[in-house]
Amino acid sequence: SGFLGTTGIWSSKGRLSYKKSTPTTPISSDIHNIFSKLAAQGDQVTAMEVSSIALDQKRVEGIVFDVAIHTNISEEHMEYHKTFTHYLQSKLELFRQAKAAVVNLDDAGMSKEILEITNYPCLTYSADSDSGADLVWDNCKTLDNGLAFDLLYNGEVNRVEVPLYGEYNAANLTAAIAAALLAGRSIDEILRVLPDMPQVEGRFQVISGPEGRKIILDYAHTPVAIDLVLKEIKKLPHRRLIAMIAGIGIRDFSKMPKMAKASEGKADTIVVTVDHPGYNDPDDVVDAVVKGFTVPYKQEVLTAPSRKEAVIEALKASGPEDIILLSSGCINGSQIVKGEYIPHSDEEIIEEFFLGQN
Repeated sequence: SGFLGTTGIWSSKGRLSYKKSTPTTPISSDIHNIFSKLAAQGDQVTAMEVSSIALDQKRVEGIVFDVAIHTNISEEHMEYHKTFTHYLQSKLELFRQAKAAVVNLDDAGMSKEILEITNYPCLTYSADSDSGADLVWDNCKTLDNGLAFDLLYNGEVNRVEVPLYGEYNAANLTAAIAAALLAGRSIDEILRVLPDMPQVEGRFQVISGPEGRKIILDYAHTPVAIDLVLKEIKKLPHRRLIAMIAGIGIRDFSKMPKMAKASEGKADTIVVTVDHPGYNDPDDVVDAVVKGFTVPYKQEVLTAPSRKEAVIEALKASGPEDIILLSSGCINGSQIVKGEYIPHSDEEIIEEFFLGQN
């Protein structure tokens, strides 16, 4: 299997070096070039993120997806779609190009709309045992090395333990299990390999630091996502929580103050910065985020005009047994500044910072 999405392009043998034309779903010629490279390496399946903008621009036109997966929808990309209705209708196009679908009944945003247009095999999932979903996840517990939850399917309950963190990953994993079932795998085959899952880069990715610190990299870049990840982090043992949030300069400015509102009061220190300033002044992006905080602030608020400086500020603010969340993230290991892709790696900055402390 290969993978194509925001965190990069991977074959079953490792990461492919490929400069994508767009952050998530490349232009159609690039997509098929990537498919060709994956096939040449022996991969037979690709999992890919398909963005609403890509669907609207018909970058995946003509592709018939074996399984389309729905997790949730919240306001995003309004700088492009202008209205939530257009955003929703663009998302629904994925399910018009599919042979089967996985639908999250817990998301009122578009689950009903998907089920109305599907006339093919469909599996539903939920955290609610009374929902009538085909797969139900429940009794989720945070462990030292990941999470565990009960999975109800076909009248049987299976205990699942995986090296992933965050209750929302129980939902995501249940969606992935449903997709594998629709792709023809048996539940026994699927359950057998789950304990061997690797951490997902940039998705509640935990890096161990000195003196019991935990640095968590998570791509959360919407108000809903930052709220969820902070709630999950607070379940982990820690002394203090330092959270870095970012306004994304190449995205909708109206979303930026909502990032502050979503994170407010959920960390001891919040570092505000900018990701991918594009052609905007980084200070303007930071100011747009900060406007969302209540005055006086409910926590310490620090600011930095670049992601590198913000990562360092967050690490400097930390002490033994603290958790540091570095949210939002890079595209292709870069920051987009005035049309240029400037190399950037949080992991390298973290390593250099703590090496310099020794």
